[in-house]
Amino acid sequence: MAIERYVLDYRDSENACEVEWTFDQLPSKKFRPFIDYIRCDLDGVNYAFLNSNEAHFREVKISGFKMQEYLKPNVFKFLYLAWVEIDLALHPIFREALKFSENAVEPVLGFRVDSEVFETCYEPIKDYPVQLLKD
Repeated sequence: MAIERYVLDYRDSENACEVEWTFDQLPSKKFRPFIDYIRCDLDGVNYAFLNSNEAHFREVKISGFKMQEYLKPNVFKFLYLAWVEIDLALHPIFREALKFSENAVEPVLGFRVDSEVFETCYEPIKDYPVQLLKD
């Protein structure tokens, strides 16, 4: 296998992850999202992970990112389209998880302000898996 490009499509608000923003500063244009890690159901109990800080994948681009208010203050849905590059040959456990989950993954976002990383500025309420599709 070689490095391949994949797309993660969370543009549909019905299937976008719901979160409670917990950071003392509300999100602004200064907060730039990035894919912190991607998890995939390995066996119904455990997950396999690809981590950005360990260079398991390369984020190519996040496009059209929006935080849509949902139901009450500080609760949002993350809407976006993202492209990542992964060499699945280097990650056999993740590849096994993709088979089990039928290519369903859950990317988890972090945020940057300048060079500072904020990985815990929100609490997930509901995660929805999305298909990891070749671009």
